[in-house]
Amino acid sequence: GSAHGKGVLNPLRSLQLLLAEAERMVVLQYLRALMQGRLVCRGAHERTQVAERLQHDAAQLRELFLGLVRVR
Repeated sequence: GSAHGKGVLNPLRSLQLLLAEAERMVVLQYLRALMQGRLVCRGAHERTQVAERLQHDAAQLRELFLGLVRVR
């Protein structure tokens, strides 16, 4: 009866929580790897390259997670 209808949103909510947790884990792993690499920039050119790489990685992570959300 009514208990059945209430459970319909549960799988969706569970999926949202799972995606949020996965996103958090990926970002934490990425940042951990980044920090271990210790970004040492010798000059403005290297700083620009590192900034571009970080922006590129951020865009790819954004695409990945937006894609996962769209799959639902």
